[in-house]
Amino acid sequence: MRRCFVFREKRIEKMEKRLSGAFISSNILWLSIILTAGLVTRIPHLVSFISSSSETALTYFPTLAAARFEQCARSLFSGAATDNAFSYASPLYILLLAPLYALGISNTLVFILQTAMGITSAFFVYAISLRSEASKFLACIGAVTWLFYAPAAFYEMTLLPLALLSLLIPAWALQEMNRKDSKTNSFARGFVSGLITGLRPPFILLGLFSLIGSIKRKQYTSSAFMLSGLLLPLFILCIYHSSQGGEFTPFASSTGLNLVLGHSDGASGYGPPIAEYDLIENPAEDIHQVAARVAAENGAKTPSEANTFWMQKATSWILSNPAGEFKLLGVKLGGFFGYRPYDTYFDLTRDIKNDKSLKHLLLPRYILVAFIAAGVIPFLVFSRRNRILALPVLVALAASLGFVHSERYWLPAVSVTLAISSSGLSFLFQRLKTTDWKMALAAILTAIILMVPGMIWPIPEVTEGSYLYSRAAKAYNMGNCILALTLFEQAAEASPPGSSISVHARMEALKISLSYNLEDRIILHTQALQQEME
Repeated sequence: MRRCFVFREKRIEKMEKRLSGAFISSNILWLSIILTAGLVTRIPHLVSFISSSSETALTYFPTLAAARFEQCARSLFSGAATDNAFSYASPLYILLLAPLYALGISNTLVFILQTAMGITSAFFVYAISLRSEASKFLACIGAVTWLFYAPAAFYEMTLLPLALLSLLIPAWALQEMNRKDSKTNSFARGFVSGLITGLRPPFILLGLFSLIGSIKRKQYTSSAFMLSGLLLPLFILCIYHSSQGGEFTPFASSTGLNLVLGHSDGASGYGPPIAEYDLIENPAEDIHQVAARVAAENGAKTPSEANTFWMQKATSWILSNPAGEFKLLGVKLGGFFGYRPYDTYFDLTRDIKNDKSLKHLLLPRYILVAFIAAGVIPFLVFSRRNRILALPVLVALAASLGFVHSERYWLPAVSVTLAISSSGLSFLFQRLKTTDWKMALAAILTAIILMVPGMIWPIPEVTEGSYLYSRAAKAYNMGNCILALTLFEQAAEASPPGSSISVHARMEALKISLSYNLEDRIILHTQALQQEME
């Protein structure tokens, strides 16, 4: 029996190799186009970073959020405490970075690996599209759209887990379409789902769906292996969390803070700062560290107490402000289907203008959103077999509405979304030629409606003061204090007098001036602060 099983496995393996070879040979033109687009879009800014362009260095130097990953990863392999990494998001990314830093590898290699992940994601988009019955042309369009979308390339050069997530989620989609119930494949499917969950907890729904599907098919042995794969990364995270003095849980204790950032009097729907709660970052503290400090000042000293502190503030505001909550949901929906990428820490519109290596990333977000809106609805209407592939989109939408909208929360689902949109557009064009044209027109109308929130609630521009303040903080953490001083001063001048950005920029400029004993600037910023405080 055992010998028969091994023989069957080898036969399946040989068939898979033949099929993969046939796939490549029959799609060589389209795969070549995708590879060329990947190299054209990724190499310029990667070379610019490696060549130490000062502008590129300032663009890509880790923000406070990304710097925490690096600090925690380096602390982990050196044996030092990781500064409560579990108050932060995606702690699994820390564990993935730590071995690289332990080998003495620099951030440059991390970025090269993440760049390779981005190009591989484009091939996954093409493969999923074809499996979902898209034409080769539209499948290629979806893959190339991913490659020329600026945030996709940009975030691959940051110490954030987006490139990895954007690869793992389409990998889950391909596994879900194959639905092979062997022990090895089931464990692999569960393991990929576990990695995704460890990087972005709301996506645990992907793994649970796969597990429930396996149980419904009465593949109980496969289900057990899938569950084992799912739990393995989460169990490792539990051990990591416990070793750092936290609870035996795989999830970060930041739900309450994320809710406050998305549901409070000062919430814009797009994240910090929330001046009403003193949730304003500075060069020494990211938003999670600020939240922990403010909570401790109010008696909530442990991570769980801090989480409860912010959770209570958010839930009480939601219950007592239904009109405000409804407006915030509309704003975040407008951002999700909006026409401009938005991130609290980056402003790609300005970055592309300032950095020549980014100028070839030409695809406007409204084209991406139009492509997705036009294709997703026909996919859901006409593709009964593969509708589950839309689950990552729904999870990303729910997370954006539930917490705050940001490109970094939406981006991991974009690769799969482009694949199903390519398939949906193929269905749409086919149905327009048949008696199903009324259903096709209804899908087109629904797509147009999805574009409306972005018109009613346009994404706010990052103010010049906020943009300069963010760059000043990065310059400060780069060790270039004089550049940081100049940028803090520019941020203060570009912001309305008395505003939170102006006051905090003046305070940081004063601190740097004092450390360098710059008497003229000390007098200037002291007087400016006195005037702004009056």
